[in-house]
Amino acid sequence: MTRTLNTFVSPYDFLKRFFSIFRGPMFITAFRKIDPVFREKLLITVSMTNNCAGWVHVHSAVGRKAGITKKEYLSLIKLNKKDFLYREWIALAYAREWTFNKGKDFSNEYNDEFNKFFSKSEQALIKKLLRTMLFANYCGNGYYKRPWKKEKQVESCEVNFNLSEESW
Repeated sequence: MTRTLNTFVSPYDFLKRFFSIFRGPMFITAFRKIDPVFREKLLITVSMTNNCAGWVHVHSAVGRKAGITKKEYLSLIKLNKKDFLYREWIALAYAREWTFNKGKDFSNEYNDEFNKFFSKSEQALIKKLLRTMLFANYCGNGYYKRPWKKEKQVESCEVNFNLSEESW
């Protein structure tokens, strides 16, 4: 899958996203209160949506240690409703749509269901993880574009989903 890399559009965008990380609950609180497998699924979904190969790789490895199976990982790529518990699927679909929308609130059925199935405190914890991962993805993708070098700029990044048994 080849897609354009999402990154910061200006120094203001960088600062706005950086300081958004500090809104709401502390990151470590969100990190600890959310189930590790669910947390890694959320972070992988955001990274896949942003086409950030580096963070997909990192969180896939952490997810394997947390207990995500190869089948579950492949299900994250498709994000088919039948492969997840409904509540989990809603959060993952919300994360994908939120990321597609570059971290801005949106109005559709995923947002409505997310608000219905998650309490305000759960929403705050999930959104903290999403904002932090979006920032990390943009930083990682900005590195791949390498505007400070005289090389040809990379406009997209190839994410290799070669999941042989040895690599998994």
